[in-house]
Amino acid sequence: MNKKILTVCIISLTLIVFTSGCFENENKKTNINTTNGSTGKTVTMNAREFENESIEDYNYDTNDFVFKLKSVDDGDTIIIHDNISEIIYNSDDDTTTVTFLWVNNSGWINSSDFTFYGNITGLYQADDEIKITLKIKHINLTFEYNGINVHYDFELPEEKWPGEDTFKANLKINPLPQSSIEKV
Repeated sequence: MNKKILTVCIISLTLIVFTSGCFENENKKTNINTTNGSTGKTVTMNAREFENESIEDYNYDTNDFVFKLKSVDDGDTIIIHDNISEIIYNSDDDTTTVTFLWVNNSGWINSSDFTFYGNITGLYQADDEIKITLKIKHINLTFEYNGINVHYDFELPEEKWPGEDTFKANLKINPLPQSSIEKV
């Protein structure tokens, strides 16, 4: 009897989750919009499409770290337009992580996280339709870190770049400013 109840609960929960709009099926057609402006192009996409844009290559033998985006260049703008799946405030470092979830073609749940300065949980909640605006910056650095020569070649939101000296000292990028997220 308990197994039947558990099975019914699991099936019911699964149906609720997949029909509530919290997850987006990866088979859904892509909806990347591109417009060109005088300061570069603007590309609008959802969080899943942003993750699919990413090219990552970490070679620990040569200490080369590459993170590129396929359809944007230095100076371009990405607008991520999606619905929040989860939002969590971390009081230890005074940041809020906004998470987007979707189901891939294999049935696995994937996620994309964006971390912001401060507590924004009073402004946003799960299911809110939002957009995150990011200006892309290309960084190409080779330097010595703890006695090892390292090379970083990446494209990242300009808003997250702490500056060359700060990055070289601790290899960390900043959370996003609250001004880069807004409700739609």
